[in-house]
Amino acid sequence: MPDRRQALWSGFSLLMGPVQAGEPVPIPLSFSLYATRSLPTVKAIGSLAQIGYQGIELPALAGFATDPLICSKESRREIRKALADTGLTLGSVMESLPYPEDPKVLASYPDRIQRAVELFRDVSPEGTPLLETILGGKVGGRVAAHDGMLRMLRSWEKPLLAAGAKIALKAHRFQRVNTHLLLAELLKEVGSPQIVATFDPSHEPDPRVDPASALASVAKKLAFIHIKDVDWTISPQKDARFVLPGQGKLNWPAFAKALRSSGFSGPICVEVSRQIWEAKGYDALAAAKTSITFLTRALR
Repeated sequence: MPDRRQALWSGFSLLMGPVQAGEPVPIPLSFSLYATRSLPTVKAIGSLAQIGYQGIELPALAGFATDPLICSKESRREIRKALADTGLTLGSVMESLPYPEDPKVLASYPDRIQRAVELFRDVSPEGTPLLETILGGKVGGRVAAHDGMLRMLRSWEKPLLAAGAKIALKAHRFQRVNTHLLLAELLKEVGSPQIVATFDPSHEPDPRVDPASALASVAKKLAFIHIKDVDWTISPQKDARFVLPGQGKLNWPAFAKALRSSGFSGPICVEVSRQIWEAKGYDALAAAKTSITFLTRALR
């Protein structure tokens, strides 16, 4: 979609000053409802649309209203209507399917994937189901865990293909697959068109890594981008913590340049970390406004 991308970035470059609530954002920015657990889902969708977001991500996680096990047919119809009324799109459904030591947990994953795909289809029947997950494990974990992870991921290909769905894997700075280069190598080993990549620059543990090279490593398999910021006091390896976009040490000019050069047309989804939304006094809509104001200026 090069024409659309060029138009979006051209409009973006004409913006001056901070975005106001309700002002259209000329690039496809989404917001993950992982960070709005305290709000009713339909209310969150309406509020995010007024702020200026163009899409959402739904969490299919225990403890959230959109957990497929408890999200009723009526609730799904209400979410679908809210998306239609606001014009927001569903970009992805967040799952958490880390490679487990317990074979019983592993055996539960196909059903969880199916339920997450059904949730996506129920609220966005015209969309192509995209799930996303981290992979778990410890940095520098056992080779046996890697082999087991490969078997797990390859076993997902047929059911995903049958469902017309994909799963985007995410590198995590505190887990076994902790760089985008490692993620790219894993995806190559898996070798499935149904298993794709999420890019999140806050999860690249070495700040010396050029965002362009990190993004390029997963570009061929890239499905969408999660965005937040990261900060530290001692070192990025010892005390890194996640913060809202613009409140940390991420190299935003370099990221913006890499993004423009990549040809990626979206979505870019704001993911507010649990480290933030579990803190006392957290305000989900204030975080959404802060994030979109910064990103609209930083990415032009």
